[in-house]
Amino acid sequence: MIYMANVNGYVDLLEGIPDETKEEMVELNNTLDQLDSCLDALEEQNDSLNAKLRDLLQSSQQARQELQAERQSLQAQSDTEPGTSTKQDQKKQ
Repeated sequence: MIYMANVNGYVDLLEGIPDETKEEMVELNNTLDQLDSCLDALEEQNDSLNAKLRDLLQSSQQARQELQAERQSLQAQSDTEPGTSTKQDQKKQ
């Protein structure tokens, strides 16, 4: 049965409906409950994947920034050390 709460307690929403139709409605209600549960699980998985992707993106951006900083540091060192030349310097010669 499908009940709804009201001021006087619970009322059978299917009262007066033929038994066959009641069974179909109860089965449909159960199916909708199952679908709702499945959708909730999918939403949780989606949220989890989104969080993991954000973390991966942030990690990737941080690694790229660190590599750029290291590259700049190495470039600055090679520019200040005597006897070293960059590819651009070699092309000029």
